[in-house]
Amino acid sequence: DPDVAILVHLVKDEACLYLDLAGESLHRRGYRTRAGEAPLKETLAAAIVRLSGWDRESPLLDPMCGSGTLLIEGALWASRVWPGTSRRTFGFERWASHDATERRAIATLRQEARDDERPCPAAIYGADASEDALAMTEENALAAGVDVRLRRSRVGDLPAPAAAGWLVTNPPYGARLAHDDTLPEELAALFSRLGGWKASVLAGTPDTLRALRQRPVRSLELHNGDLACRLVSYELAPAPAPAERPTGRRPKLSRLSRRDRTATRRSPWRTTGACSGSRCWRSPSRSGSRRSPGRPRPACRPRRRRSTRLRGRCRTPAGC
Repeated sequence: DPDVAILVHLVKDEACLYLDLAGESLHRRGYRTRAGEAPLKETLAAAIVRLSGWDRESPLLDPMCGSGTLLIEGALWASRVWPGTSRRTFGFERWASHDATERRAIATLRQEARDDERPCPAAIYGADASEDALAMTEENALAAGVDVRLRRSRVGDLPAPAAAGWLVTNPPYGARLAHDDTLPEELAALFSRLGGWKASVLAGTPDTLRALRQRPVRSLELHNGDLACRLVSYELAPAPAPAERPTGRRPKLSRLSRRDRTATRRSPWRTTGACSGSRCWRSPSRSGSRRSPGRPRPACRPRRRRSTRLRGRCRTPAGC
């Protein structure tokens, strides 16, 4: 751990010298004690949570939390914890020009940052199928000083932790971690149970987005190291309410209306509509002589049309 780090950048016959201002990379917040095989950088995780549109009041869920970077960055943001306050020292604090006056100024800034902190108002939920990943998330959250509610579950079996909230996740792409072919379908099944939620997915492959079967409201291009990804946001529609079944018994139909409905639906006899006072029935066949047994008999039969058009008057002895 040198007091002053000097970086040299050599291109052909030109060299550039740099003094290290930070001491170590600024993406290292200082709380990560353990990490998985392909951890998400803390700075990228913080950007993803902010770009998701989370309001820092609603519940936050990561169903594939891994080492918990997204959840911890979200909890720190909601708690108003300034980035870098957990670092012990910066590189410029070891410079010869950093005197007592500047040290007092840095101490004042650190104290103002701590005074601005508050308890996290949102519930933070994390889930993973690996017990080792949950143990890493618990250790990192304890080092960061935030509370995360963890549950061991596969994505497809995870229930909705609240009626509404934000889902932010970084599923494996297959480039650095083993990719489960059923994972996109499980994520789509989880989306169907999160009606009323909002979701943001950092997808490295288009197959993940196609399997979700959702219309995105926003899509942004990001880079996770040298991997080009897209942060796609969705507004998950609530599940449709089941149709209410009528209670009680159906009203009884009269004998005449029931007979007419049955005869119209099941027999070849159809009403002619030529009579206004009584029901008249005829067969659609041209013979007109064969009648089905048990069917209503025609009360009258309309006459053949002549050259002069009749006005629909029924000429029967009984009259209509």
